Amino acid sequence: MRFFSFFTVLSVAILSSIAAYSQNIITIKSSYYTVDSVYDAAPDKQAEALLNRYKPTVDERVSEKIGTSAQKMTARMPESLLTNLACDVIFEKGSEILGEPADLSLLNIGGFRAGLPAGDVLLDDMYTIFSFDNTLQIAFIKGKYLRQLFTMFAEEQMQPMSNVVLTVQNNQLQKALIGGEPLDDNKLYKLVTIDYLILGGDGMAVLQKSERYIYTSLILRDVITEHFIKQTQLGLPVDAALDGRVKIIE
Repeated sequence: MRFFSFFTVLSVAILSSIAAYSQNIITIKSSYYTVDSVYDAAPDKQAEALLNRYKPTVDERVSEKIGTSAQKMTARMPESLLTNLACDVIFEKGSEILGEPADLSLLNIGGFRAGLPAGDVLLDDMYTIFSFDNTLQIAFIKGKYLRQLFTMFAEEQMQPMSNVVLTVQNNQLQKALIGGEPLDDNKLYKLVTIDYLILGGDGMAVLQKSERYIYTSLILRDVITEHFIKQTQLGLPVDAALDGRVKIIE
């Protein structure tokens, strides 16, 4: 399930137009403009008419109920209900893609743009929380590089994970378990994550040392939405728990 905003369509149209005339471009200049309520005083009538053509359809789609949340969930570090839920969902999806259990999953806290309400959950909530069109990817990476990654998390900021338990003291990594077993520097692990991180986003350049990848076109938002819909079909709410996947020793 994937939906495109008017701005996505408009952007494609503009870029296509530029591409058609790119051979005539001599220079390109750019400037920053503050987009605020000043522009509401005299809205562009043509743009407004174009937006109004699509708004009813978009509003109807995003207001669809996709499921129910058993409790309010927020996203924060070192561990939270919403981040645990999302990582657990993509861990299962990655295992499904592989046809065998994945070893771990990883997301970035910056990718969570809002919390999840208790009760009815709308498609609009998914777009609010997961605003970016990040796609699921699977990386095959040696344990020694995961150790570098976990060490960085301990020293700087934790990131959402699944099937991992990290123990940290004084911002130093003390222990790392994957699937209940000690991290093996020489083992090749199957990591379920997103394209943004595979490309080195949020300081995770070490992921580019993976030996190979499985690329998918599955958008993170759609995968989470699918989970809500499946739970609804089973007559169940979506829930999550804190399970101590990050242990901070004071």
